[in-house]
This record gives sequence, structure tokens and C-alpha cells, in this order.
Amino acid sequence: MEQVTNDLADECTESLQTKDVVDEEVMQKPSLDNLKTYQKVKAACEYILENREKLDSTTTLSSKYLYDIAQGEFSEQFSEFSLSKNTFLQYLSNTVKDTESSINCLGKKKGYYISSIVKVVEEKLTINEEIEAKSEEIQVARKQKEKLLYPVLESWLIAQGYQSSNVSSNRSLGKWGNPDLAGVNALDNFSGVSLEIVTVEAKTSLENWEQWIFEAISHRRFANRSYFAFAHPEETISKIPQDLRYYAELYNIGVLVLSL
Repeated sequence: MEQVTNDLADECTESLQTKDVVDEEVMQKPSLDNLKTYQKVKAACEYILENREKLDSTTTLSSKYLYDIAQGEFSEQFSEFSLSKNTFLQYLSNTVKDTESSINCLGKKKGYYISSIVKVVEEKLTINEEIEAKSEEIQVARKQKEKLLYPVLESWLIAQGYQSSNVSSNRSLGKWGNPDLAGVNALDNFSGVSLEIVTVEAKTSLENWEQWIFEAISHRRFANRSYFAFAHPEETISKIPQDLRYYAELYNIGVLVLSL
């Protein structure tokens, strides 16, 4: 999985606090009863981070501090006798890659926080689910947004040595027959000159990726290389579903991530 991006991420310093006084409860303390151990760690840490307003990468809590707070506020579940510190920290680390978790971390020793971008994306997807997917107006708007990605992807193709062209408006091959972008590279070999064809199918998000990835797969009928490209918030790239990687490897296509 390749990331196509400018370096937009600034180094963030971990925010360690020796005191964090909360005058009143911001949210109701969750019950961890009947939850599996991983779910307990996830629910408790989401509560702690949100309750202390650790809502972006500039205000974080270290893993050690999260464990200490969890021991105090959820003593029955996270005491040294009921769950070891190493196990707690391992589960906490796993939440960063969990697509159903809002916990995020930008790197080792950079602390944990609740990602506001995750919430915005979740709200957007919820709204989109309420809209008729087949609406002609929505389809037109989606294609217009996708076109904004084309110049970046064309530049990437050129950098890889291909002559690139926008072929999204050519629908002569029927549904899923034409990619958004195509590239051609002339290769010199012992038997003469051969052409290598590469295609790119671009989407503005991961929404409905299970359907759209098959557009890229269908282009393998005539292309040497096919890519599924999509835009994604940079700080939540770690939450890209592993199933997407599985499909890409199974059907032998590439994945390009345009980080925002």
C-alpha cells in the first residue's frame, strides 16, 4: 500500500501532565461489565481521553498515564491482579488500528488522543447513508470531486515514468470498462519495444470501497498494472481496513492513498 502525499505531518510533542483535575463529569462513565478484555480497554481509554478533552494531537496522554488513570477509575477491571500492565498497553496499541475505535496516536511516545477527524468522518458517512445512493445529482457531484484528485495522480504516474492521460470521460467500453487515468510506458527489451499499460481508479474516500475496488480489478483485463486510489485523512491512515489490503493482494492490484 503506497501513500501519495506531501509531508503534511508536523512533529508533535507528547503532552505529559502530572495533574489533570476534572471539576465535573463530561460524559457518563461506561459500564465495562460483560465486555471482553480488549473492549474494556478500548471503552475505558475512550472515556478517559474524551472526558479529559484530549481531542487532537497537541493534547495527548501517554500510555503509562492512561494505565494509571484506568487503574484508579476502573480498579476492578484494571488492577495489577486482574490485568497486567503489558497486556493493557498491548490492547491500547491495538485500538489505533481498530476502525471502530476513535483512539489515535501519531507514533511511538507521542501519546494518545480522541481523533476529531474520525468523528467527522463517521458523521459524514451516517449522513451519506441516509441519502439515496443512486441519485443522479450525487453521482455527478462525486465525479466532480474525484476530478480534483486527477492532477496529483497524473503527477505520480509521470514520476513513475509513464505518459499519463485522463480517460475518465471515455465510456466506450461500457460499465467499469474505462479507468479514470491511464499511463503508458515504452519498454526496451531483447525482443524489441513493448508497451506497459497502467490504470488508476480514483475515489474521494473509502466509502463503499468494497464495491469500488472491483472497478480497479476489472481493468486488469487489459492493463499490466491497476491501482485503486482514494483520499484519506493522514492521521487516520492506520485505520484503513485490513480487508482492503487482502483484496488488493488477492486480485493483484495496487493501492494508492492520497493523504489529506
